[in-house]
Amino acid sequence: MFSLFTLATLMWGGYMYTNKQYVHKVHYLMLGLGVFKALTLFSQALMMHYIERTGKADGWNIAYYVFTFFRGVLFFTVVVLIGTGWSYMKPFLGDKEKRIIMIVVPLQVGGRGGRRSTQARGEGRNVAAGGVGRRTERPGWCPGRRMPWGHAGWAS
Repeated sequence: MFSLFTLATLMWGGYMYTNKQYVHKVHYLMLGLGVFKALTLFSQALMMHYIERTGKADGWNIAYYVFTFFRGVLFFTVVVLIGTGWSYMKPFLGDKEKRIIMIVVPLQVGGRGGRRSTQARGEGRNVAAGGVGRRTERPGWCPGRRMPWGHAGWAS
């Protein structure tokens, strides 16, 4: 898997190099995501190898967790930027709209993740009513999530 992701990352970098006029900043983040994914796989393979041989990870577990953390942060950033159309909308947005998007989108994603994690643990479930779930969210996320989107925010 390491070699496949390394090859794919190198191909992506080569494509970006040959087509510079079409490359946006988000594409560089995607290249970084491929690099960190390959590094995660490499460190995981070495960690498993050392655990199998000596019974200890010999520090490769730390490298694995560091690379996994940065890969997760980059993945979240890329998904948010692509999901909001940031690289395509940015030239058309004013400063006020840019600030609103930069504040509200992470709050919206965090609110949705918080709701899913509470539902996964079973909180807010009414067992006496046959497992019918009550919608539970952290109240701090709601106003920031719904305010700028108007009617569309209430439908989520």
